[in-house]
Order: sequence, then C-alpha cells, then structure tokens
Amino acid sequence: MKRRRRSQEIPKSRGGCLDWGKGCLILSLLLFPSLLFAQEGGEAYRSFFGLNPRLVVWIVAELHLMYAAFVLGVPLFAVIVEYIGKRTGDPKYDRLAREFTRLLLAAFSTTAALGGLLAFTLFGLYPKFMGYLTQIFHKSYYVYALLFFAEGFTLYLYYYSWDRLQEKGKGFHIFLGILLNVWGTVLMLIANSWASFMMSPAGVDQETGAFLGSTWAAVANPLWIPLAIHRFIANIAFGGLIAGAYAAVRFLGATSETEKAHYDWMGYVGNFVAIAALIPLPFAGYYLGREVYSASPVMGNNMMGGAFSWTFIIQAILIGILFIGANYYLWIGMGRIAGAERYLKYIKYINLILLICFAVWLTPHNLPLSAAEQLAIGGQYHPVLKWLGLMSAKNAVVNFIILSTFFSFLLYRRANKGRPRPFAEQGTPARVVLLVVGGVCLLFLGAYAYSLFTLDPATLELSPDKARYFLFPGLLLILEIITIFVAIWLTFRDRGLLGQGLLFAVTVTSAVFALGIYGFVIMEKANPFLRNIAVTQFLLVISCLVVNTFIDIFLFQGAEVVGGIQWGKMPARSQYVLVLLCVTVVILMGLMGYIRSGLREDWHVYAIMQDTSPEAYTPTMAYMTRVVGGIVLLFLGSIAFVFWLSGLGEHRSPSPTPLPVRGGLGNATPEQGGTHRSFLGVVIFTVVVVLAFAYLGEVLTRISGEASRGAGGRVAGEAVTPAAGEALFWGKGNCYTCHSIGGRGSAIRGPNLGETGPLHLPIGARSVERARERAGQTGKPFTATDYLLESLVEPGAYVVQGYNNIMPVIWKPPIALKPEEIKAVVLYLQSQGGTVDGKAIDASPFFQQLKATTPTTETRVVEAWKPYLSGDPERGKRLFFDLGGPAGCAVCHKVGEQGGMVGPELTKIAAIQSPQYILESILEPSKVVVPGYGFTVTSLTLQDGRVITGTVKAEDETTIEVVDAQGQVQKIAKAVVVERGKQERSPMPDNFSQRLTVQDLHDLLAFLLTLK
Repeated sequence: MKRRRRSQEIPKSRGGCLDWGKGCLILSLLLFPSLLFAQEGGEAYRSFFGLNPRLVVWIVAELHLMYAAFVLGVPLFAVIVEYIGKRTGDPKYDRLAREFTRLLLAAFSTTAALGGLLAFTLFGLYPKFMGYLTQIFHKSYYVYALLFFAEGFTLYLYYYSWDRLQEKGKGFHIFLGILLNVWGTVLMLIANSWASFMMSPAGVDQETGAFLGSTWAAVANPLWIPLAIHRFIANIAFGGLIAGAYAAVRFLGATSETEKAHYDWMGYVGNFVAIAALIPLPFAGYYLGREVYSASPVMGNNMMGGAFSWTFIIQAILIGILFIGANYYLWIGMGRIAGAERYLKYIKYINLILLICFAVWLTPHNLPLSAAEQLAIGGQYHPVLKWLGLMSAKNAVVNFIILSTFFSFLLYRRANKGRPRPFAEQGTPARVVLLVVGGVCLLFLGAYAYSLFTLDPATLELSPDKARYFLFPGLLLILEIITIFVAIWLTFRDRGLLGQGLLFAVTVTSAVFALGIYGFVIMEKANPFLRNIAVTQFLLVISCLVVNTFIDIFLFQGAEVVGGIQWGKMPARSQYVLVLLCVTVVILMGLMGYIRSGLREDWHVYAIMQDTSPEAYTPTMAYMTRVVGGIVLLFLGSIAFVFWLSGLGEHRSPSPTPLPVRGGLGNATPEQGGTHRSFLGVVIFTVVVVLAFAYLGEVLTRISGEASRGAGGRVAGEAVTPAAGEALFWGKGNCYTCHSIGGRGSAIRGPNLGETGPLHLPIGARSVERARERAGQTGKPFTATDYLLESLVEPGAYVVQGYNNIMPVIWKPPIALKPEEIKAVVLYLQSQGGTVDGKAIDASPFFQQLKATTPTTETRVVEAWKPYLSGDPERGKRLFFDLGGPAGCAVCHKVGEQGGMVGPELTKIAAIQSPQYILESILEPSKVVVPGYGFTVTSLTLQDGRVITGTVKAEDETTIEVVDAQGQVQKIAKAVVVERGKQERSPMPDNFSQRLTVQDLHDLLAFLLTLK
C-alpha cells in the first residue's frame, strides 16, 4: 500500500511565514493538477530568485490575510447598516452601506489575486510540505473553491442589483447580503482549519508522523474553533477601523460641508463598529490562549514565558492604543453635540482608569534584570510589580477597561438627550424584551453557577478539599442575577438610571476587584481553577453590558433632544485618531500573525513535521517589527490605491458648491491643493507610527537579550561546540523559557543556572557537587557530565528541591533535540564555570543510552512500520474474508456489506485508529475492549493463594460458581475468597501470534490500513 512521505520531507518555516489563514488555494485548485499536489520526489525547499523564501511567503501571506480580514469584516456591518436604513427610512444609511460595499468590491479581486499568488509561492517554495498538507485537506479545497465562487457571484449580485431592488425587493437584497456573510464565514472556517492544524494537529500519529485520521478530524482540531472565534471578531474590528480611516482621509480632503458631514458620520460608524468588536475581543483572545496551553503546555509556556513573551508587551501597547484612542475619539465627538458638556466632567475619571489599567496590562511578571539588579531588589521578581504581571491582575484590568469603554460610549450616546422617557410609555414590548434578556442572563449565569457548585475537583486534578474554593465565584454569579432583576425592576419603576448604576457597581466590584484579588488566592491554592475564574469574569461583564444596553435603549428611545449633532464639526486631530487606530490594528494583525505562526517554532506542523530549511529559526523582535512594519506600509499603500481606483468611476452630478473630493486622492482640480496636503500629512503620520513600532522592537530586542541569540541553533558534525549549544539553549531548545543564566532568561519554572542558589555556583561547577549527591543517592559512579546529561535526557530522575517535575523530555517532540544537539547544549553548560569535555560526554552511559533510544522520526517510520506497510493488502484481504483460514476475521467483523456482527465493524477502522492500535487489537485483543463487545472475567484470590478466573455462572449468599477457560465449573465458598476482581475481556482469540506467520500479519495489517 502506498504511504505518505516521512516527516523530514514535510517541513514548515518558522516565525510567521506559513500561517496563511483564509483563502490561500483559490487559484491553485484550478491550475495545479493533483499530481503536483502529492509530489513524491524533488526538493523540499526552493528559493525565490535567490531571496529568502520564508520572507517572501511571510509578506504575501500577511498581505492576503489583511485584505481577507477586510473582505470578511466589511459585509457584516454593511448589511446591518442597510437593514437599519430600511427600518428607519433614512437614506444616509443605505448610502453608507453601498459605499462600504463599493470598497469591498474593489478589495475583493485584490484579495483573490493575493490568494492565488500565495498558493503559487507556497507550492513553489515548499513543495513537499504543501504536498503533505494537500493529502490531508484536499477534500476541503474543493469545497473552498466552490464556496469562493458562490461568494464572488453573491457579492456582484448584491452590489449591482442595489438600484433594481431598492424599492420592492429590499428584503431580498438584504438576504443577499446575509448570504454573502454566510459564504465568507464558512470560507474562513475552512481556511482556519489549515492554519490551526499546523498548531494543534489532529489525527496524526505522534510517533511516526503519519496522518491516520479523516479530513474532518484534521479540520476539527483543538484550536480550530478558538482561532475562528478570535479571527471573526478581530476581522469586524479590522474592517471597521479601515473604513473609519478611509472616511478620515476623505473628511480631511473634503471641499464641501455636506461632504465633511457625510464622512464624519461614516468615520463615527466605523469607530462604533470597531468598539463593538473590541469589547469582546480580549475574551476571545484569552479563550484562544487558554486552548493553546491545553493543546501544548510547551507551546503555551513559550508563548507567555519564552521568546514570544515580549511580543505580548508590544501587543499590550497596541491594544492600549486601540482602547484609549477609541475613547478619545468619542470624547472629541462630544464637541459636535450640543448638551454634551454636562458629561465631560466624567471623562477625566474614565481616562485615569484607562491609564492605570493600561499600566498594569503592560507590566511583565519576569523582568530582564542583571545579577546586580536582582540583588538590589531581593530576587528575580520585583516585590510589588510581580503581582501586577500575573494573569489574575491582567484579567481584572482588561475587564475594567471594557466596562469603562462601554460606559464612555453610553455617555456619548446620551450626550444630546434630555430626561429619560418614562418606561411605561415604551409599552408592553419593552417589558417583554427586558424580561427575556434577564431570563437569558439567568439561564447562562445560573447554569455556570450550578456547574461551579457541583464541580468535581478531581476533574481539575485537585484534592476534594479544594471544592470550597469553587463556591465564591458561584455566589458572585448568583449576586449578579439578583442585581440584574433589581435593575430591571428599577427600570420598570422609572428608575432605570439607578438600575444601570447599581448593575455597573456590582459588576465592577465582583469581576474586577473581588475576583481580581481572589484570583491570586486561586493561583496559590487551586491553580487549575483559574480558568473558571476567567470565565466567571467574562459572564459577569457580558451580562452587565447586554442588560445595560437594552435598559439604555428603552430609557432614551423617543426621549427629548436637548441639542442636535453637527456632523462635520470635528477638528483635524479627531481624524488623525481614526488613522492612528487603523494603523494600530493593521500592525496588531501583523504581530499576531507572526505569533500564531512562530509559536510552532521550527515545525511545519507542530511536534510532527520539523522544518529542516536554513531559515528555521525564530527572528528577533527587531527583525520582526521591521518586516511587519514594511508589510503594514505595503498594505495601507496598496489599499489606498485600490480605494482611489474604485473612486474614479463614481458618478458626479453638477453642483453649485465646490465638487467634493472623490476616491481619496481625487481627480486634479484647483481646489485640491489642500487635499494633496492632507493626504501627504496622513502618509507622514502613518510612516512615523510604523517607525515607532520598529524602534520599539529594537529596544525590546536589546533589553530582552534576544540580540545575542544565535540565528538558527542548528548543529551538525564538526559544529558541535559550546557556541552552538548556546544558540540552542537560547533558541530551538527553549531552555530559557524555564531557566536563567545569571540575569538572562526566565528562572520561573526551573533553577537559575548562574551563580545563584544554595551553592552559589554556575551550573558547570555546580554539576560537580550535584554529581556527588547523585552518587550517594544511587550508589553508582556519577560524574559532573553524567549529572548534566541525566538532567536533560531523564529530567524526572532528579528534581532540584523547591521545583516541580515539569521539564519536558527534550529529545521527544515538540522540542526534539537530536543527540548531537544535546551534546552541544551540555558543552555550553560545562562552559559555565566547569571544564568543557566532549570526550566525557561521548563516554557517558547516559549519552550512549540516548543515542540508542532516540531514533529520528524517519528511523522510527522505517524500522517500526516499514515491514507492516510493505505487506500485500490484496493477500491480507483474502486472509480477512477466508472463514476457514488462519485469520478468519470476517466470522466476527464486518467490512462494507460482508462479515459478521459479533465484533465491531471495521469498515473505516484506519480512518479512526493508528497502526499501533490495530496491531495491538490483533495480538492483544483484551488490552482495549470496545464497549459492548466484551465480557467480564472474574478473578478470585483464595486463602490458600490460588487464583481462579472465569465467568460467573451462578452466585448466592454463600457460594459462587465460575466457568474457567477450559469450560470447567468450579463452585467456591465465599468464605475462602480473600479478594475478588473484575476484568473486561475480549471474546477474540489471543493466539494470533501463533496462528499467523509474520508475512500473514504484515499482509493483514496492510489490508486493514486501507480501510478509510
């Protein structure tokens, strides 16, 4: 049977180049034959006209992702705006929706072209990897291609039928917009499965790297839905801010008050949409991060405590800019609303909250300190700031930022409103809606509270006494439910403002302060429960936002207006805020794309298919920010050009006023000198922001110690040196994730290997003392080199006092260091105060054992499975269905329409089980018994030491009758039974190792592996 190529032929470029996301195989599905998809020979890697292939793919992939995010996000709020226009009868909403769609139309073809370019570069530069991925996902490619055509046709029908369906067919036109969003969302889900599979592969044999599952198993991998939720919400914010920046540029270049008013309003809508998406986005990000930890603790540790931890400092800065900037824009916008002055006094308090929370959000737990600095503050951690760097503090401030931003928006919303309208005037529908909203909150909050009250600590690997820690968050959920209904009751009594304030106060107290502080207790006493604390905070905040939104709608629906909104009366700085938000979100998308892809480190598919290209290393933050900054400028420049092109075809009607500027840059007219200057100002401002981002990467690279990290950390042959070991320690080996050497690294989970600890010796010298301890403990000779090697290859054999046994086995995936790489690391550790001695490493029994027991992936495939995979499946099929033959499997098992039903059906067995499982089921059938297909064997240990096994035939109060394996019935007095046990056994014979020859077994297994 033909098998997939081995893992060394299926690599992945590290650090952001292949996290290609949505839509990368659009054109290739039509232009690449299946033979090319599954290439068996040739090169694994190619260059791009001598250029770095990873950099090429990185740039094209990010550009495609950014355009795709815009193409997905814009239709969502375009159809919502059109629906609002239909309901209100206000034509400006319909005009805005149409303008959004025109921008979408211009960007759609560019997105498709970039998707095709990405497909060509991926297949051209990484043929073996793409061949492997296509073997797994080719069925989804066909569905994707069909859906892409459906999306394209629906988009064009939606846009070009706008006038025809304006009157009688408006409902159908909105349906087309909804359908367009459905196609786009499904396309995103399919493409997300390709990216998330590379982070958390499913259906893959961990030992051999062979794919054993179905296409659906690969699609529905652990990170598929978390990544999809995060991207879906982020794309909405992205699209809104792009549209807002477009409106800002048009506003700055407008030559009429009407045009300014329109684009001021358009910018406000874009910012509003972005805020609506930004509020739940941190929750989605936390959910994704949590699932990354669950999928791979090593990946999670590296994300928050390793090479990528400092990138999250940059992320925090960017997120802070988004929230503070969005609030600042709202506050400036109050200047265009008469009557808003009465709320301006609250702005300074909201701003103070945002700045304090932003500072906490930025604070790292582990500071990059030198040895002298550590001595000055008394350790690796600052005595105060260390608490602010923990997730409990960060979860608290994020919730506070969200609540403050929502409160800021409510102030803006009611800025020109007078007294609230009496609730009784809203009628029965308002009462019903509020009660339904309260009921939904009761359902979700109550259900989760009940789950906390009944949670079994064992499911979190906690002792039973830890259950008391589950009660407090559950009680806070009950308090929130009570507060929600009190707030609704107060609203019914025309005290809605008091109800809103009460709900805000209780939510802030519970989600921010109570659970924020309680989180520190949980981190110490019941750490696994911290996830549940975060979910509780999320439910408290979301329920507050939802209920207060509906209360606010009914309070001010139809209320008196104390002042109108003067659209267009905004200072230029407000438009530069919109531009800043746009540039920030584009940078953030580039940064997160780098993190998502880079977390796989030097694996194409994490822990399964290793990258063996020269570019397989994690770039420094300085390099990353330069590349991402360049991509941002390319994207913004290209999309501005695309929007300008789309504006060339706008219809112009004569007007007595100066012609409004169209298409961003517009056509050359005498009035446009100001337009060009405004556009130039935006360009300069954008470049300055991007340069600041690149400079931040340079600074963090210097202070984090990244600058001294080796590029690749690969060793081979004569390159096994302490220098190579240093590159591995601070690179591919991820040792710095848990260990420090002096003031460099992250000594959080493991000992500091510098001159610290009770021995005050660097690891090279310390290993001599530790070797003496190990010799005394084991009674065997132990050298310093033996101690270092044992610590690396058998980390659980000796654990330094005060630390937990959590170090991964570094010669297994996902780190998967080779013996010569481990030798280089030991040489580096020896150089830290000890004697560098490569011969001692070669002579160590631990190193000899390592070389004998750590075959490479390709060796495992060849040696362990090649004999079985080389069997004759046709002969195996005959053995399976030959009822009188040595196997006779069809007597009990069914394949297709043939066979018996005594045992489980095997029609798709190879699609759901690994070769190991199938082989063990043949040779050791009772090792794992499929539920419903076994029988219980009773084991009786008697007073005289005999053990009787068999099935129970009869039993009463004094005796038990057992039928043994020979069919003999034995009657045993219960008084002589000292122990009784049960075991599930399979009726399948366990002597196939004697009944089948080796060739029979190989042939039979080869046939079974074709059943997919």
